Amino acid sequence: MRQTKLFAALLLTFAAAVFGHMSALYAAADTGAVISVPASVVQGESFELTISFSADTPIAMVETDLIYNDQKAAFTGGSAQGSGGILHVKEFSDTQVTAMTVSLSFTAISAGDAEFSLSNCTVSAEDGTPLGSPSASAALSVNADSLTDDMQSDPSEQNEVSVPDKDENGIPLKGVLKSITVSEGELMPQFSPLIFDYTVKVGHEVEVFEVDAVTASESDYIWFEGSKKLSETGTVRTITVTDDEGNKNVYRIVVQRAPAPESSTEGSSSEAEPSSSEQESDNADAAAVIAEQTDPADDNGAEDDEVSSALSDSEPNSGKDLSSGSTSGIKELRNKLMPWLLVILLVLIAALYIIIKWLKNKSERRRRKIKTTVGRKSK
Repeated sequence: MRQTKLFAALLLTFAAAVFGHMSALYAAADTGAVISVPASVVQGESFELTISFSADTPIAMVETDLIYNDQKAAFTGGSAQGSGGILHVKEFSDTQVTAMTVSLSFTAISAGDAEFSLSNCTVSAEDGTPLGSPSASAALSVNADSLTDDMQSDPSEQNEVSVPDKDENGIPLKGVLKSITVSEGELMPQFSPLIFDYTVKVGHEVEVFEVDAVTASESDYIWFEGSKKLSETGTVRTITVTDDEGNKNVYRIVVQRAPAPESSTEGSSSEAEPSSSEQESDNADAAAVIAEQTDPADDNGAEDDEVSSALSDSEPNSGKDLSSGSTSGIKELRNKLMPWLLVILLVLIAALYIIIKWLKNKSERRRRKIKTTVGRKSK
């Protein structure tokens, strides 16, 4: 009888362990995510976006896609890869923590509301088990630069106010540029001292974009901003010219870098890259604003003394594909195992019930047999 009880206890323990394991597979921790951005910024201003993850159990990894409007804001730095308004974020923790924070840098490009949201978000434990899939969103307002808007809406009127001295062609004699030289591509539209916004399209093989400029007057100060090193989508360079009276004009150059060509067995890579450049020329603009002020006498070295680091090059998305495949594989395996585990649990419970019933009946028959034998002997 003692062996029977021991066997029954072992079966119950095994059943409880299986049930506990199945419950752990589907147990979801209480997870959350919050996106923090400034309430408003000025066009051309840099700002920081922070994503905070939390859970009631230790976090080992967070992975998510950050969706944003790349016409309003441009990614300029941080632990993320991507382009075209989608950034892939993947961070690990070496310690037992219940909260993780990821910080990314952006630059406001154009006026309007810039929205940010998380997609395909997964918070995982140390053993790779998903703890939850929190969601979050945030928005900020990008206010227009009043000086830039005035110059763009009526550049001739702005320059009449800020720089009244003009030549016979109506070109100001100070406070503007005489020429702009770029290391790659061509300015679109063609340069004019009273045109302040330009676009330059370059191939994907171009990694560094140099800009040089000459002021109309030797008394003007020139100020270069933006990174020479191109990101996957390009960069934004600005040139601010200030005359001796403090009046400013800002020239903006949006550099659009063609995407990486797709691998092809037909034709050489030299033929593939121009084709890709033509087809994908309207990719989203990336911007980085870096401040540096120099004398006119030091124009040639202005760009080499830029203050902040270059934009981070985007890495291939193979890491995203592998990690997403791993998460989906775990979920698929779990869904396949769950029905079988339930069947095993039911079989174990039924077997335990049958064994207990059989042992009870056997014990009852044995007692009856002993009782009958004793009765016969007494007679």
